[in-house]
Amino acid sequence: GGGTTFSVVFDLNGARIQNVDVKLVQRFIYILTNFYPERLGVMCLLDAPGFFGPFCWPLLKPLLNPATADKVKFVSSRPDAAGEEALGFWVGKKCLPTSLGGEEQEDTERALASSLASPAV
Repeated sequence: GGGTTFSVVFDLNGARIQNVDVKLVQRFIYILTNFYPERLGVMCLLDAPGFFGPFCWPLLKPLLNPATADKVKFVSSRPDAAGEEALGFWVGKKCLPTSLGGEEQEDTERALASSLASPAV
């Protein structure tokens, strides 16, 4: 039935080939493919560097099942990005910080760090 799905955003801005943690990527693909294939709504690769599309993606895509690979989207944080190229097209603007074209005013990194540091009730 209609279970809940989640979105994953990988901010690749400034990434270089030397930064790619192959074991982490392999593990993440394994987990998504084997444990959560129907839960992934979309995986956005934000501001992927030029090398990623022609060199990395062709190596990674065959590791995913076709349904999962179809959920991977290359998106941009550029203010003029529109339609499917815009991150806000795939992830609700209410969930995104203003720095990524969203409507969320709160410093999400600080809020996350604060919530992790707060004792459970």
